[in-house]
Amino acid sequence: MTTPSSAPQAHVSHAMPGRTRLKVPARRRDARYFAALLEGLSQWPAVRRVYVNPLTASVLVEHRADVAALGRFAEGKGLFVLPTGPAPTVPIAGRIRRELADVDDRLRVIAGGTLDLWSATSLVFIGLAVVQLARGNYMGPATTLIWAGVSAMRQARSQPITPSPEA
Repeated sequence: MTTPSSAPQAHVSHAMPGRTRLKVPARRRDARYFAALLEGLSQWPAVRRVYVNPLTASVLVEHRADVAALGRFAEGKGLFVLPTGPAPTVPIAGRIRRELADVDDRLRVIAGGTLDLWSATSLVFIGLAVVQLARGNYMGPATTLIWAGVSAMRQARSQPITPSPEA
């Protein structure tokens, strides 16, 4: 596949004993890479199951070893490089933004690319505004909800959700 020195950088998105979710943002949407990654990780004797999603750059590994051993195996095979040492501290806003990016990616897949998170949020706020208008609440909640919906639309056009800074 690749040499260990040219392998892409990965990071642990979530880990618990026996289950680790990794992200390989540099290879987002690279179906061939993730197919090879699935095949490569499946060769590790400590692996129970591997799931990959090229659209979200996500790898879920169910395993019987620790994360460090997973990283050593993957790096030895040239699959990816998993940094060792303490994970960098990510501010809560950064973690929320990263999770929203994942939700956005999943929503786009489910909707066939026709709907993203900000558009869905806009539609929800505008729908709630219509309900408030139907109830006769013209100057209070309806205008607030319309404002929120329009703001979300502006956000979608000007600053779409981007991959995490590790990309």
